[in-house]
Amino acid sequence: MIRYLFGISLLILMSCQTSEEPDPQLKRAFEVHEMALEVQDSLQIELQALANRPLPPEQQQALVDIQDTHAQWKELLVEVPGFEHAEGHDHDHDHSHGHDATTEVLQSLPPEEILKIQEALLQEVQRLLDEAHRLSRITEEKHPNP
Repeated sequence: MIRYLFGISLLILMSCQTSEEPDPQLKRAFEVHEMALEVQDSLQIELQALANRPLPPEQQQALVDIQDTHAQWKELLVEVPGFEHAEGHDHDHDHSHGHDATTEVLQSLPPEEILKIQEALLQEVQRLLDEAHRLSRITEEKHPNP
């Protein structure tokens, strides 16, 4: 009887383990997601530095526009299904982004669509960082540090 229970337990345990590798496009989507989070970290640092500078009204408005777009970007940021709590996923980031209904919708999408979404998110946050760098250069040219 113990052998039988042990055998059943072993089969149950083996069936719970997934030996399947995640889809390569989902793995790539997760890598892109991680890159987007790294770019976002750089963007937040740049925005904080800009916020601490005295800016003329037009550059102040440009900063506000970047900050607003960044806030919208963060609302759109979603994790890759199956990688929400993956090993190596940096949990120092703000994870208030899409988990519930959005994650359910993402799970129904094909991997290539999930990858496209992550690439678009990366492209947008990179564009925001580039704009922040441009704004920083403009303000340094007009108001160089002594």
